[in-house]
Amino acid sequence: MASEQTGDAGELSLASVDGDLFRRSFVLQTELQEVLDAAGDLTDKRCLEIGADNAMFTYQLHVAGGTWDTLALDGSASVRIGEALGQPVGMMGNDADWPNQEGTFDLIVLLGVLETRDVDVAFVERCHRLLKSGGRMIVTLMREKRVTLLKPLLRSRICGNGAVRRIYSERRLYALLKCGFDVIQVRTHARFFSTLCDWYILSQLQRIDGENVTQRKQVAQRSRWLYWIAYQLDCLLFFTKGHRMVALAVRHNWKSREAPVLMDGRSIGEAVLMPISQ
Repeated sequence: MASEQTGDAGELSLASVDGDLFRRSFVLQTELQEVLDAAGDLTDKRCLEIGADNAMFTYQLHVAGGTWDTLALDGSASVRIGEALGQPVGMMGNDADWPNQEGTFDLIVLLGVLETRDVDVAFVERCHRLLKSGGRMIVTLMREKRVTLLKPLLRSRICGNGAVRRIYSERRLYALLKCGFDVIQVRTHARFFSTLCDWYILSQLQRIDGENVTQRKQVAQRSRWLYWIAYQLDCLLFFTKGHRMVALAVRHNWKSREAPVLMDGRSIGEAVLMPISQ
């Protein structure tokens, strides 16, 4: 990893604080392991990471194998990850930073992207074009549960771009990806207490200036015991599924699967139920 100090001796860098957060967060560590397990052997693979927000997470992906390009979640993440990698890192919100050659990548990893922006089929199709034939896409995101006390908290969380967090069910994810991908695996992690702890820590980080190393370090220090206690309590909930999911999808030829509509704009189902009055 790039030097963990910048400026005067003893001054912490943004990347090193991200490293502290990663080492304390069971959620980030588990998610990284799930992503690497889904990715498989990365030898000689060309990979693209979109939505990166933790410098240590990205660094661990890069050293796992393959050749990586990274598009950070926002400007603050771009600075922190650039420090860790020792090179400039683009942002996913800047079109000029996106690769423009189709069929370039063997693997694309979307890290919470579906939660933090108004994603539509056009965005998925853009990722589809960047993948080689038979390429794979890994998607990490918050998972919707029918019954959970955390739903009001998770839905009220505001993302970095000002949008309200979006939560996906497996069915909603399949519907979004179905035109260009077959979802072949979905694994869950982060049960109730870990998710609650993660929500609290990330909410604290959002309240401070992204460039304030001291305040970020203080949050990282407080997170140590919170994550540990949350993990121990979650061991009692081994029979439940987690609030986060990691999905693996395989690319197929793009085929629109939208329901056909009649000339008057109604679907076939609507026409059967509500025929035009004579």
